[in-house]
Amino acid sequence: MGTQSGPKTNRELALAQQSSLLSSELKKKGWSMSDLSRECGVPLYTISRALNGHTLLKAEAARQIGAALGIKIRHLLQADRRAAPHEIPEGIHTETLDNGTIRVLVNARVQPGVEMALSALVNYDSPISTERLWMILDALYASPRSAAQEFK
Repeated sequence: MGTQSGPKTNRELALAQQSSLLSSELKKKGWSMSDLSRECGVPLYTISRALNGHTLLKAEAARQIGAALGIKIRHLLQADRRAAPHEIPEGIHTETLDNGTIRVLVNARVQPGVEMALSALVNYDSPISTERLWMILDALYASPRSAAQEFK
């Protein structure tokens, strides 16, 4: 992910989209955050954190804000979705989650044996070193039936 500018994860993208939508809707109505809070009954703190890109709205708060602004709740909630497999570029990608864990996304066409090996790795209960993982992936790639070789 490195030095890209802008949102890097689905969550960051969702926060940016939610913030942008709230900001533009408040401008259209000529409202402040306090005005919105009074109109919808959602605490000013929650609105401020959502508007400033620090938190995603929960469904009930999004419903109340959407009703006050006259927008559909799906516009506020659609930002918090995971990318569909066809939206992830082919390859292996990582995403650091808020709790510090790393989500690994793999999007590739593979043979059934390779799929089983990857599934076993994902469901493996003990930590596996990066070195060991690369050895396994190299072995899979070297396999004469490896689908990865078709797409070099």
